[in-house]
Amino acid sequence: MFWIMGGDELIRSIGKVTGNSFWLTLSNQMEHPAWNGFHFYDLIFPLFLFIAGVATPYSVGREREKGTPRGKLVRRVIRRGLVLVLLGIIYNNGLRLHATYRLCPASAGNSSCHHRPASVFSAALFLVRDLAQAKRKRSLTAMQFRETQSIYLQIADYVCEKILLREWRQGDRIPSVRELAVTLEVNPNTIMKSYEFLQVENIIFNQRGIGFFASLDAVEQATRYRKDYFIEKDLPQVFRNLYLLGMDMDSLKPRFGEFKTNMNKNNK
Repeated sequence: MFWIMGGDELIRSIGKVTGNSFWLTLSNQMEHPAWNGFHFYDLIFPLFLFIAGVATPYSVGREREKGTPRGKLVRRVIRRGLVLVLLGIIYNNGLRLHATYRLCPASAGNSSCHHRPASVFSAALFLVRDLAQAKRKRSLTAMQFRETQSIYLQIADYVCEKILLREWRQGDRIPSVRELAVTLEVNPNTIMKSYEFLQVENIIFNQRGIGFFASLDAVEQATRYRKDYFIEKDLPQVFRNLYLLGMDMDSLKPRFGEFKTNMNKNNK
């Protein structure tokens, strides 16, 4: 950033003032050769892109994690990009309106004065788009865990649901510990604990060296497990709410019928 902000002019000035051979040689490196050589100054453009390329994903990613809307990030990227372009024009005397007006000096090397910010904020716009798409994709797969139940049991419920919806067939191989950990964005040890629990419930089994499989009667076992859990854990809370709200089971039948119809449509 020192060179981008005008450090080259400082080196050239020291060379002119001192006349020292070292500073004159160094100041010579602050000019772009006419496309027939290589000087130190030619490193500034790729160095700028490297710095921006490393910093941008962290900056944009942090803002997305904080919940900053995509539109706000896009406006911020465009605004900063335009500021960089304007500063480049001012630095290269681009605001001097006369017959020889140029946005950049005529030298080939300086032709990148608006390419730098343009390329950086274009890349940042693509990054904002890709992160937004990745977040939407993760939201479709990553679980939203409840605090009222152990995570490994919620993952066990997830596996049972996949089996009961016939998305994972009986006798078929199911995702490995690592694959499911990546999908649900949890620690592999937690997935392993869930799989061990499901093996005890005879819902899945492990073939050493091959992987985990849904049991041949996985639907029956998963139904038994989920039904027992629902009756023991969830149903008392449902009854409590019905009692407090002055409702009875008959009032829920129409809603339950609608729910069953929608589920059957979605599973066809």
